[in-house]
Amino acid sequence: MEKNEEIAEVELFSSTIEYEINQVCSILEDNKIQFVRKDFGSGSYMNLYYGQSIQEKKIFVHRNDYERAAEIILSIFPNDGLQDSDEMINQDMEEDDANNKKYKLIKDSFKIYILAMSLIAIILFIIAYITQS
Repeated sequence: MEKNEEIAEVELFSSTIEYEINQVCSILEDNKIQFVRKDFGSGSYMNLYYGQSIQEKKIFVHRNDYERAAEIILSIFPNDGLQDSDEMINQDMEEDDANNKKYKLIKDSFKIYILAMSLIAIILFIIAYITQS
């Protein structure tokens, strides 16, 4: 392979869940698609000692097999029900905004309550002072 030649491997699938990775590997083997599985971080050591890892695992296939492999994987793992990561982030931000608004409303209401109680105490003090004079 020459240095200028494009990389032949492309990422097909990644997950931190061992079961999903094993399923994809099995499906690729059944369809006679060659692949490479790579564990990242301390994943390979954890697999050796504990039999599983919480680190990310990726599956790479040859760029010529990518389309066929992707079609097979998507037919088995349809992502219709999954949200786009941008949508999930926006949804989280909207929830945070709503929670912040509620917190601000409660905080402002408490400030008004404290101010009102202080004002009532001052008025009562003034009335008591005037009546004693």
